[in-house]
Amino acid sequence: ATLGRIVFSDPAKLQQLEAIVHPATRAAIHSWLAGLDQAADRGTEAKVAAVDAIKLIESDWPRFCDAVWVVRCDLAQQLERLIKRRDMARADAEQRIAAQSPQQAKIAVADVVIDNSGTLAATRQQVQTAWAAMKSGKQTLPPHG
Repeated sequence: ATLGRIVFSDPAKLQQLEAIVHPATRAAIHSWLAGLDQAADRGTEAKVAAVDAIKLIESDWPRFCDAVWVVRCDLAQQLERLIKRRDMARADAEQRIAAQSPQQAKIAVADVVIDNSGTLAATRQQVQTAWAAMKSGKQTLPPHG
C-alpha cells in the first residue's frame, strides 16, 4: 500500500519501478512460455498459456501473443471494486486507475473484449463463448508481431 501511494502519485517514480520490475518479469514469462512450448512439443502439456498483465499492451507484449483479451467494466464500477477489494481510499484508487491507459486504448488492440460489468455468471459465459470460438477456429485472430 505504501509503495503504491508513492509510485501512483508520481509518474516518474512509477516509471522507475517499472524499469526495475518489468525486465525481470519479462524474462520470467519468456522462460515459462519456453518451458510450456517444450512440454507441448513432447505432448505432455497443452499449448495454451495465459498471461494476466495490467500493462501488457503498454509493454509491447501483444507481439508475443496469439490473442489479446481485454476485460472491461464501467469506470465507476472499476473504482468501487478497487476500493472494496483492496480496502483502498477513493483517492488512492483514482490514482491507480489514472496511471493506467484508458480502456478504449486497450480495447482498440484487443481480439476479444469481455465486459464484466454484470454478474459473474454473465462474465463466465462470455469467456466460455470466446474460448469455444477460438478452439473451433470460428474466430480468426490477427497476428500480433
